[in-house]
Amino acid sequence: MADSITAMGSAPKYFPLHPNWANPPGSNYGLARDYVSFPGTTQLIGSSTDLAPREFTLSFLVDNKQDEFDLLTFLHEVKGKSYRFWVEHPAIAFILKEDASSGSSSIKCYRNGFEKISQGNERLFIAMKNGDLLVRKMDEANWNSATEELTLVLDSTLDRDLTLTNHWLIGRYLLCRLGDDKFKMDHVTRDVSKFTFKFTELPDEYDDEEAS
Repeated sequence: MADSITAMGSAPKYFPLHPNWANPPGSNYGLARDYVSFPGTTQLIGSSTDLAPREFTLSFLVDNKQDEFDLLTFLHEVKGKSYRFWVEHPAIAFILKEDASSGSSSIKCYRNGFEKISQGNERLFIAMKNGDLLVRKMDEANWNSATEELTLVLDSTLDRDLTLTNHWLIGRYLLCRLGDDKFKMDHVTRDVSKFTFKFTELPDEYDDEEAS
């Protein structure tokens, strides 16, 4: 078939390379507290946001000069930390519990606690074993204690059958900016190089003009 991507905005930018899946992402959460203190007073810790950003590090293996050129062109376009873009987070976020047929508007997964933090605007991606990519917005995340199922309600229906065996990963597609204007590049050979980037998720910007 082909890729099926919805609700990503009118002019989305995508990070041009897939992460090196052999290396797990380094992950952390950004500070969401302010510490205030004045002479002669008690200290105060307050919340600066209810949406703590995820900060993570990904590595990328580039084995040709065209991909290297595309990456450097992308970095010029986003101007360091100035502009936002979408990037795959290479970790299993959801495990499918039962098959979902073409036309389904939801998928049922094993519980992972996502229903406790869902904002109703996050994106997931499904990497199919035939190489296709599906991306959907998750409008709702509902836990049913009777059936022990986490139901993810999607913004648009599936355009193909999704079975327990025809995909290999369901993960999060994150809206990010670069977390640092600097990055690490290692030359392995004349054509092969390794890049390491820091990213910062933008949890309060997913609904901003569909993050376009």
